[in-house]
Amino acid sequence: GKDVRVYSQKADIEAVTKQVNEAIGRWADREAPPGFGWTSLQINVNSVASWHFDHRNLGPPCVMILGEHIGGELEVKGMMPTPLRNEATMIDGRKWHRTRPIYDGDRVLFVAFIHEAITVINDRQKEKLKESGFVLPDPRLVEMFDKVCADTQTPYCAHWPRCLMCRKRT
Repeated sequence: GKDVRVYSQKADIEAVTKQVNEAIGRWADREAPPGFGWTSLQINVNSVASWHFDHRNLGPPCVMILGEHIGGELEVKGMMPTPLRNEATMIDGRKWHRTRPIYDGDRVLFVAFIHEAITVINDRQKEKLKESGFVLPDPRLVEMFDKVCADTQTPYCAHWPRCLMCRKRT
C-alpha cells in the first residue's frame, strides 16, 4: 500500500490565533472600553459578505482590516460605507451590515466577537481560550451594550473612543 501522511496544521493555527489575538488585544488596550473581550475569532481573506446581522453573539465585535486594497468597505445599513485599512473599529453587529466588493489588492478581515456560549462553557474551556490569547469579556460590558447613545440613538456609541455610528471621540 501507499504511505499516507497527514499534515497537521494545528501548531500553525494556534500560532496565528495567538498572534491575531495579541494584535487585537493591543488595539483594545488603546481604543476599546474597559472590560472588552472576545471568545471567537473569524478570519476572512478577500471575501465579501452580503447584508446580514449577527445573532447568537453578545456585545460589540471588533473588526480589524489589514492589507492594501481598493474597495472592500464596511457598510452598516443607513450609514456611509467606511473604508478601513490597517485599522480596527467596533460595530453593532445586531444592525444589518456587509462588506463591499474588493476591486484590487488583498484584504484580511478579522472579527473578534463574544459568542453566546460564553454563558455555558466551563472553567477549563475558559482557560483554554485564555491560553490561545483570547481575552474574556467583563459581563458588565455586555450589559452596557444595551445602553443607547444620546446623540445617535444607537447602542453603546458614546462609550467608545471612536465608533462607526457617529465617529465621535469621547
